Amino acid sequence: MTNPAQTEQAPSSCREALVAQLRADQPESVLVVGPQPERLLGAYLDEAAQQLTKVPGPGLRTEIEQAGVHEAAVVAHALEGLGKTEGGRLISALRDLYARTLYVAVTVEPSSTPGGHGWVHRDMIALGLSLLCELDETGAERLYYYSLYDYKKTPDWLNPRYWANPELWDKYRW
Repeated sequence: MTNPAQTEQAPSSCREALVAQLRADQPESVLVVGPQPERLLGAYLDEAAQQLTKVPGPGLRTEIEQAGVHEAAVVAHALEGLGKTEGGRLISALRDLYARTLYVAVTVEPSSTPGGHGWVHRDMIALGLSLLCELDETGAERLYYYSLYDYKKTPDWLNPRYWANPELWDKYRW
C-alpha cells in the first residue's frame, strides 16, 4: 500500500491521481458510495467491475453494513446530501469498520462563510482524513484520504532503545 501523497509522478488532475492510485494498489474489493461515482472515477468503474460494490441510495448505512469489509472505499459526493452528524457517522463507520483505505470527494465551503451549514476543511481533518488534492480550480471540490496502514506515525518513544534491557539489570542501579 503506497501513500498517495508520496507518488513519484504528478498526474495532470486529481481524478487521474485517484484512479492511478487505485490501479497501483489493485484492491481486491472496492466500495463506491454516492449517487454519481462516474463523475469521480470515470473509466475505472468499467475496469474494476468484478471487485466493485456500488451503494448509491439513501439507505447508505444499511447497504454498507450488508456489503461488508472492503480493501478500499470511495465516497463520491455523497456527503453533500447528508447532515454533518449523519455524514460524520458514515465516514467514521467506513474508516473504522468497512474499509482499509478511504477516499472522500466532497464540496467544501470556505470557513469564513457566515452561517454556513456545509462541510468545511476542519470537519474532514477532525474525522482523521488528510487532504489529497483539489478536484476543481476553485478549490471547493476536494479529495480527502485515509489509510489504516499509514494514518499514524510511530512515535520516537516507542522505540526499542527506550525499553528496559534485562541484561543490564544487575549492572546498573536504577
